[in-house]
Amino acid sequence: MRIAATIFQLLLPLLYLGAGLVYLRYYLTRATPLRQLCRWALLAALGFHLAYLALLGIEHGWLPLISPGHAMTMTAAAILALYLVIEIRSRNRVMGVFVLAPALVFQVLSTFLLGDLTEVPQTLRSVRLPVHALPAILGYAGLALGAVFSLLMLVLRRQIKRRRIGRIYRRLPSLRVLDTM
Repeated sequence: MRIAATIFQLLLPLLYLGAGLVYLRYYLTRATPLRQLCRWALLAALGFHLAYLALLGIEHGWLPLISPGHAMTMTAAAILALYLVIEIRSRNRVMGVFVLAPALVFQVLSTFLLGDLTEVPQTLRSVRLPVHALPAILGYAGLALGAVFSLLMLVLRRQIKRRRIGRIYRRLPSLRVLDTM
């Protein structure tokens, strides 16, 4: 089972990168066939990631929350899950390329920080740990998404203020839509 977890761990950044490239291609071309492919790429990456987390949980008998590497991989999965909800609600897929970048960074860092934990201390097997850690991880994911959306809003406002309507302005959703995200 350890071999399967290692394979999942190494494939996850590649899946994130592949999904990011699909979203980038859609962002640049707005090709209609890529619109649905974006969603499938995101679902594939998220599904694979959830399977990886379940595999870790089964292998170790605890939620993968006790090391910095585990927290980062959970944050990457939470970013994808939260963005999927936002994408479904807003029906806007052009933001995926910007959202997958921090998720990819979290996942790559997780791959390097994840070490072998042969024994988990009993204090970390407490029922209280997931009650505390899961909302914190969702908060980090929300913060990352908020930072991405805020940065894009600043870029759009700057273009409007300078009266230079560039490629970014034409491809991103309006400020009103970004504000509701």
